[in-house]
Amino acid sequence: MFSKVLGKSILSIVVLLWAFWSLIPLSDRPFNDFIAHRATAQVNEFSGLLSQAKLRVQLKQSPSIFVALKDIARIEKIDLSSYFSDIKLQDIKNLDKKNKILMDTLLRESKGRLKQGLDLKGGIAFTLKIADNVTKEKDLNLRRSQLEKAAQIMRHRLDGMGVAEPVIRARGDDEIEIQLPGISMQDNPEIVDAVKRPAKLEFRLVHEDRPHSLDPQTIPIGYELLFSESENYQTGEMKMIPYYVKKIPEITGKMVKNAHTTLNQYGGFEISLEMKSQEGVDQFAKVTKDNIGRSLGIVLDGKLYSAPRINCEIPNGMASISGHFSQREALELTNILNNPLEFELILTEIQEIGPSLAEGAKRNSMYATLLGVGLVILFMIAYYRISGLVAVFTILANILIVLGLMAMIEATLTLPGVAALVLTAGMGVDSNSWIFERTRRMSSGKTNASGTCSGL
Repeated sequence: MFSKVLGKSILSIVVLLWAFWSLIPLSDRPFNDFIAHRATAQVNEFSGLLSQAKLRVQLKQSPSIFVALKDIARIEKIDLSSYFSDIKLQDIKNLDKKNKILMDTLLRESKGRLKQGLDLKGGIAFTLKIADNVTKEKDLNLRRSQLEKAAQIMRHRLDGMGVAEPVIRARGDDEIEIQLPGISMQDNPEIVDAVKRPAKLEFRLVHEDRPHSLDPQTIPIGYELLFSESENYQTGEMKMIPYYVKKIPEITGKMVKNAHTTLNQYGGFEISLEMKSQEGVDQFAKVTKDNIGRSLGIVLDGKLYSAPRINCEIPNGMASISGHFSQREALELTNILNNPLEFELILTEIQEIGPSLAEGAKRNSMYATLLGVGLVILFMIAYYRISGLVAVFTILANILIVLGLMAMIEATLTLPGVAALVLTAGMGVDSNSWIFERTRRMSSGKTNASGTCSGL
């Protein structure tokens, strides 16, 4: 009997310790302070780099320390992971991608484990809608896939701005809902416009020479170094292929009428492309005629997605992009060519919860929660004594485990969630009261059992 109780007690303690550990850190830490003490190698050198980042922010060359560090690393070709030896990123060869993953990891580490909603943390929530005249002629599945791609582009933009844990999701087949916790319109007045601005789809020529080094001095004049992701079908690994891509585009996305994925005669996937106007047809014909044998890069928002080779002149504006595409890659490239953010989205709804309002709501809700729970605890202990103390411990343990699970699965705590926790405590008190009262009645012999017969 004793061994069973001991085993259950040990298991309960282990679960409670796990739940508490899952909530550490309990609150967000300012990224500027966090990053200053986070470096584990070459600390003095990193302090100098951090001073450069602060100077960039003061000169308004970068909006935040987070973005400034990434900008400095990109310009000076610095491997930021060398200052954080405990974060293993040696398997990532592309420097920009490695630095992005590192900075995103550090940004997540600076945040509290239990995410708070806009009503507790403050921030901006807004909804963007695609104009009806843009979507009415398109297939429903195409509209939804383009909407998802547009949400992906917006997430990429917000990552570049250093916004932590934004919520971006498609709603229906023509709206995107965006929540930016911890962001205020006063400090970031242009953030909504920056998120919803049209994406730039461009067709740019690729230099005949392939890059042999990442040295910026080797880049030809008028070109820039961009990377295209390629998947190894045997291992599933992604590798970055460098290209020298012309800065000035030959054709813009406004000339593309339609793109769709088709099957070729060998059962593989390829993309069919159609130009919109006669101007687009003529321009495309000239580019393909003058550059047979060269590659034409497909660039969206400054990112190179593909660089197909020009095999012949295309005089009628109808082209096909062939290659070793998987279905997923072909559909993604099709969505890019259809330019999901070609037209500016319409802002239909915006809501801002300021930090002071959110802090006041959080403070009042915590006071109400503590007052309510405190009164319940006093009542349980005063009325049921030792049994009430045990009940209070189990209820608090239950709340701790719920919060630990929420932190583990990255759920968001909101004001209704706080109310639900109070109700959870109330249900626990209610069930314990029933148990205690029934136990008291049985111990005093006051049961409903009777051996008498009443009635006929």
